[in-house]
Amino acid sequence: MRDRDGAAAVIRGLGRRGTHRLGNFWVDMTRSLLYVLLPIAALASVFLVACGVPQTLEHYLSAHGPTGLAQSIAVGPVASQEAIKLMSGDGGGFFNTNSAHPFENPTGVSNFVEIVLMLLIPAAFTATFGRMIGRRRQGWALYAAMMVMFVGGTAVMYAAEAHGTPAQHAAGLHTGLITGSIGGNMEGKEQRFGVAGSALFVSSGTASGDGAVNSGVESFTGLGAGVAMANMMTGEVIFGGPGSGLYGMLLLVVLAVFIAGLMVGRTPEYLGKQIQAREVKLATLGSLFVPLLVLVFAAIAVASPAGRQSMSTHGPQGLAESVYAYLSQAQNNGSAFAGYSGFVQPVAGNVGAHGIAFADLAGGWAMTLGRFVPILAVLALAGSLGPRRIAPPGLGTLRTDTPTFVIFLIGFIAIFAVLTFLSVLVLAPFAPALSSHLLA
Repeated sequence: MRDRDGAAAVIRGLGRRGTHRLGNFWVDMTRSLLYVLLPIAALASVFLVACGVPQTLEHYLSAHGPTGLAQSIAVGPVASQEAIKLMSGDGGGFFNTNSAHPFENPTGVSNFVEIVLMLLIPAAFTATFGRMIGRRRQGWALYAAMMVMFVGGTAVMYAAEAHGTPAQHAAGLHTGLITGSIGGNMEGKEQRFGVAGSALFVSSGTASGDGAVNSGVESFTGLGAGVAMANMMTGEVIFGGPGSGLYGMLLLVVLAVFIAGLMVGRTPEYLGKQIQAREVKLATLGSLFVPLLVLVFAAIAVASPAGRQSMSTHGPQGLAESVYAYLSQAQNNGSAFAGYSGFVQPVAGNVGAHGIAFADLAGGWAMTLGRFVPILAVLALAGSLGPRRIAPPGLGTLRTDTPTFVIFLIGFIAIFAVLTFLSVLVLAPFAPALSSHLLA
């Protein structure tokens, strides 16, 4: 809940004038719990139960399979946990296979509803932003930028998965749509969701900051997995987590306004408040800290014997595993390439010795620093802008609620992410895709 409350404080810092007061944390938390999360979660739980998701306090059910052998089937309060997981930005599933498990996500209808639950609060926060500052067009501008990037990334991911991998084509496998097959790269995917349902779900999970998956991300094509990574590499501002996506986007908006001001030779301002050196430094710290953290930890992981123990393979796929792991943890996403492990391999002659892996310690620091440092930076930015007076717009004021600024913002975010992670994307997930005529 702290991300939602932090976003509310940032909005007040941008919208209020001449005050240091950014609201009360406990009031914001109580309102968001009682008025938003719990009512929607209750309705979503009832709907998921209607779709076939279990909701019981029993631990196991006893049943007999087709061969007559007795078996125990794990159950529990799955529907309520699933709804809260999807809306709170957690991503961890009740069962180990996450939303690919039929008890968590039984049908195509439940699959679509779970996608909506992941995106609902982050997308609605743009409308909240517009209402709180009294300028609804500003909220729509941020929503438009997020939606364009989300639709574009999802389309690329779907096209890549529908095309299949170079290895499948080299082996002579048919990945086209034929009778009895929905086509595409079905490795690691559920037949009941297909390529389209899997691509949309994974794109939503990595763009929203939730991290829930209904298929194996490591089994995606290089280009498809690269889109999932790129969603997080933008700073998870394509809707992002509940609250964190909005304030992450606002950090990039401050930087975009600063760059635009330099281009036209005017003092940059946003919502009538001048953006000065202090705000630019805080926005830069909040935006660049996580990418720097990810690259440092991933470099140490692939360069050290202790870090390489967690990799299930080598080459581009092994590098992608490592980068994805620390990227997901630092961005508070939770999804992962399944081949990356946090357990130390058994020592010869001492099978029971596992100990604590490098990935456990590095991952813990990545989660802690990657979450709290940007929060501190964005709260400091809000506190710095709160006391500023709002100046009336003039002839030279850069309007930030127009299609022109939306296009500029999208381009700025794309360049920001590409310049930061281009070498990683080319060496890891895009390397297999570059060997295919898909990118030719």
